[in-house]
Amino acid sequence: MAVGTPLVTSNLSSMPEVASPATLLVSPADYRAMAEAMVTLDPDSALREQRIAAGHTQLERCSWSNCAKATLAVYRELV
Repeated sequence: MAVGTPLVTSNLSSMPEVASPATLLVSPADYRAMAEAMVTLDPDSALREQRIAAGHTQLERCSWSNCAKATLAVYRELV
């Protein structure tokens, strides 16, 4: 996402939480779904651009700086 590439990733584990809505989510066991997602992105420049923009937004939201600020806020609340 950081280099402006739309992603196809797993719909399992934490990937939907971490990467969505910037990605196309597929079952890692479904190779046809993976191929279809990649083929969908290739000719659809509007979809690619939307996912790239969403990726940059997602990166800002999940940055180490924001993570550190949120962690510090929890620590302050606990003390």
